[in-house]
Amino acid sequence: MASNAQSHNDYTVGLVCALPKEQTAAIAMLDQRHDGLPNPVNDHNAYTLGCMSNHNVVIACLPKGEIGTSSAATVATRMISTFPSIRFGLMVGIGGGVPPNVRLGDVVVSTPAGGLPGVIQWDMGKAEQSNSFRQTGILNNPPSALLTAVTRLESKHEMEGSAISQYLEDMTTKYPKLALKYTKSDRLEDVCFESDYSHVATMSDPQPSISNVGKKRDYNGQIITQGQDSCRGCDRRRALKRPPHEMTVHYGLIASGNQVIKDAALRDQINARLGGGVLCFEMEAAGLMNGFPCAVIRGISDYCDSHKNDVWQEHAAAVAAAFAKELLSVIPPAQVVGAQTAGKVMQSVAETVNSIRDDVSDIRSDVHTIRTAGDGDWLSPIDYDKIQSDVYRNCQEGTGQWFLNDPRFADWLFGGSSRTLFCPGIPGAGKTVIASLVVNHLRSRHLDDSNFEKDRVGVAVLYCNYQQQHDQASHDLLASLLSQLSLEQDIVPAGIRSLHDQFCKRRTQPSPRDIFKELRLAVSGYSTVFVVIDALDECKDEATRKDLLDKMLQLQQLADVRLMLTSRPNILQNREGVIQFPIYASEEDVRRYLTSQLGHLSVVVERDTILQNEIKVRVSKAAAGMFLLAQLYMGSLKGKHTKKAIYTELRKMDTGHAGLDQAYQGAFQRIESSLSKLLLSWVVCAQRLLTVDEMQHALAIEPEISSLDHSNICDLQEVVSGCAGLVVLDSVSQSIRLVHQTAKDYFKANISEYFPDARSNIAVSCLTYLSYDEFKTGACTNHMLLESRLRRFPFLSYASIFWAYHWSFMKSKVHAHALKFLLDQGLVSAASQCALVPANWELEYGQGSSNRISGMHLAASLDLHKLVPRLSEKLSVDSTDNSGYTPLHYATQNNNELTVKCLLDCGADFNLAANTGATPLHVASKQGHDAIVAMLIERGADVNCRDNGGGTPLTWAIDKKLDAVVKLLI
Repeated sequence: MASNAQSHNDYTVGLVCALPKEQTAAIAMLDQRHDGLPNPVNDHNAYTLGCMSNHNVVIACLPKGEIGTSSAATVATRMISTFPSIRFGLMVGIGGGVPPNVRLGDVVVSTPAGGLPGVIQWDMGKAEQSNSFRQTGILNNPPSALLTAVTRLESKHEMEGSAISQYLEDMTTKYPKLALKYTKSDRLEDVCFESDYSHVATMSDPQPSISNVGKKRDYNGQIITQGQDSCRGCDRRRALKRPPHEMTVHYGLIASGNQVIKDAALRDQINARLGGGVLCFEMEAAGLMNGFPCAVIRGISDYCDSHKNDVWQEHAAAVAAAFAKELLSVIPPAQVVGAQTAGKVMQSVAETVNSIRDDVSDIRSDVHTIRTAGDGDWLSPIDYDKIQSDVYRNCQEGTGQWFLNDPRFADWLFGGSSRTLFCPGIPGAGKTVIASLVVNHLRSRHLDDSNFEKDRVGVAVLYCNYQQQHDQASHDLLASLLSQLSLEQDIVPAGIRSLHDQFCKRRTQPSPRDIFKELRLAVSGYSTVFVVIDALDECKDEATRKDLLDKMLQLQQLADVRLMLTSRPNILQNREGVIQFPIYASEEDVRRYLTSQLGHLSVVVERDTILQNEIKVRVSKAAAGMFLLAQLYMGSLKGKHTKKAIYTELRKMDTGHAGLDQAYQGAFQRIESSLSKLLLSWVVCAQRLLTVDEMQHALAIEPEISSLDHSNICDLQEVVSGCAGLVVLDSVSQSIRLVHQTAKDYFKANISEYFPDARSNIAVSCLTYLSYDEFKTGACTNHMLLESRLRRFPFLSYASIFWAYHWSFMKSKVHAHALKFLLDQGLVSAASQCALVPANWELEYGQGSSNRISGMHLAASLDLHKLVPRLSEKLSVDSTDNSGYTPLHYATQNNNELTVKCLLDCGADFNLAANTGATPLHVASKQGHDAIVAMLIERGADVNCRDNGGGTPLTWAIDKKLDAVVKLLI
């Protein structure tokens, strides 16, 4: 019989709770409270002692703000040490149910089912071949004494019913203040939406604060606020129709893990992977089951979906605690005293720890391998963390504090009126600098502020750049977010490991669908995720921007994702539910920058404080909120060695876009070196950013010279320094770029004035490089030789891909240069190996395929229709490559209508089939190139021809649902 015990040795049962509300419910079930006992020095747990159903029990709760399996294990281990007579424990609290059988307010008890123990750690496993997944997080069964008691109680419920309702009534009698929240009432509505229907947020739904430790938390530790208690914006027609329900106790499998499950699709996916028998998800039990003999009891408070709310939590905690009390009532105290103490189980805990250490060692090795595969860019081609470091490193100390101290930023940071912060600004206002300051602020706060839950706050950043758009499709950007949120964790998620294995085996990038699927899972693993996207207006195109924003909205519906966007104005103007916070270069920040730059001007400025102040006043006024303009104007003062020259320059300064144009014009006029002007022309006219090595070779090319003279390679840093601040060497990408997008816009708009012959000259340079004697031997015979060639000739890739673009600006009188190149089979093979083969044509890689590609193939692929008639005098229009494709196939594949017409006019055989049996009409029909389909039909192409698989052009068009093509073929 339990008594008012006085010794640590008198307590035989331990109850562990994760949340204060769970502890409240457990304490309310005590029949008698006992006085507290002192803790050992190394035990920081807070205990409540008492008697429950004739057992002396110890109740402990996880420390405030700490959740997950490791925290639960720590609490239980200390409890066993302090109270050595504890025989078993009960993990009592709330969890998320798996519909349709489990309902809100039900109780789930962990018992073995389907060959699995009562609790399984769902996020521990190994990805294996064929995309299968082997579960390794298998935990111990509950102790036999508890399983026997559960069986006894289950029979008692069938015959007499449960005592839970009576215990709840007794609780409210003893503690009337608990009645409103901890007992069932009409305010508790059980609504379960269809699995594929996500929560629709409304403006009236406040967002969680990650810094207020007094806020409520759900069973996953998510901080939640009053107001998240309904789905006011959700369509009730998408709710499941279910009959009225009485509280039910379920026995079976509980899935435990370290990641939040707030996604119905993910919930169902994990359940299916575990055999379909999961009743409940939670986050602490897996930390106990190997080191603490216990059973897990969960009251159901939500359905693990995006509609998760807090209304049922107190009642769910109460029914779980009531069941724990009823379970103890069927266990004789003498039976408990005679059982083995939990302390003796610590040996298995030690063994488990040693096993975990070995696993962690293996995992760390795996993490390193996964992070560094493909030079670290297997998942995302751009390292935005390096860009972040580079931008932040160049920030002027003290800049941007006005932004961080503004109430609008605090509103977003602490989850106020909106989770989306839109920061528009004029070009050159310093938006990128502000973005880097915010990212650093968030990461510093996460590491240093105890109010931020360790490893529960994610921060990711994207720097969109108009010069890197080829690597910034929406799936590239999402992949980078996935990389930042997943690969920085100590344990790489199983899904990421699986994607990495596929990359290593097949060298294939993950599909957009797989990327977003894993991103949803990664986001769900944090209590809050901050995403900062800089220069949204510099996305590849409107479709990319829309898809990215749509995906971010989906993530916000799934989890607490707070999104900050910078952009030129008018991208998100007047969008409902978005905090608008314009960015500008504050006068204080501009003056701080100008003060730091005065030392770079002539000595006449250094000696004259009045002149210094005049410079700061006039430049700050002319900059008009544009850091970029202030930077350019300070550059214009360099080299001015008299007061008169400086004042003359100050009087010229204009504001706004007119000021930018004037500044760019003045900067160009200050460039004295012809090599620096040549470099600037390359930067303006190149189709992508050129690396340092590529640019050095490009500048070293000499017309009519058949080999590269390495003594003609320049020191690029010196050449860049002569560009009057218009060009910068990007230390992150090791590429050469213009100082700002507005500079690109200005020089592009005035290209005929500044660089009238640049594009033609670049075309000649590309063809000269491609025609070097080194390449006359043709394609490399293996991958190693090709890599060696590209290292020795870094400009070869750019020249191979883009020479035709630059050639399109040349006059007809210089066509001879291109013809000479295209008629040299060795040169064509070398260039084709680097650039030609379309990604969706699975041709052999190496000498075999590229040596069979003729100059006519190359001209057809690149739409060089003006050269086709001249080439046809020397080359066959029906030549075939290694796969049997003709130039007409190539032109058709790339939708080059004029080239198709020229090839047909030159007598190309439109019915000639490739090795697959596909004719040009097959290709045009499959690609939806209806104009070419019509042209081929008009010339007499066989519409009924069949490929090796029996397919006709019509069946291909029907399969692709290309109605316009189908009409032409019928």
